[in-house]
Amino acid sequence: MANEILSVKLRELEDAMNQLCSRIRLSQTASPSQRQAELEAVQRDYAEREAALHSQMQFSRSGFVRELTEAYDELEAAAQGVCGQLHALQPQGAEGCPSPEESIVLAEYALDFAMQTANRALALALEAMNRQPEPSEREEPQ
Repeated sequence: MANEILSVKLRELEDAMNQLCSRIRLSQTASPSQRQAELEAVQRDYAEREAALHSQMQFSRSGFVRELTEAYDELEAAAQGVCGQLHALQPQGAEGCPSPEESIVLAEYALDFAMQTANRALALALEAMNRQPEPSEREEPQ
């Protein structure tokens, strides 16, 4: 059962990563208005998924999941704080926005961190699978 659940989650992650790559490729040739519309759609999707995940975790009966929720909230707050600090430190362009170069560097590292997070999720899934008894171990002797 656990392997099936984790396999589904890994497939969801794979699909999300493929969609991310596709969106980046398509955005490279899109017009500024198309990129802005895509950005707004991604931000809405992020907020919806964030709320759904938080709700799912918050209503879990497991103490471990409650602790995980608190850690996730702290991590998210720290990431938002760092982004705010980075924007404050970056040279401001004519429109008061970070320079294009600094924005690219921030996006590049965000993608690097996402890949590390995906690799960590894979390692956790494999560890969980390894802790499951093999089918022959599950069978009771007759």
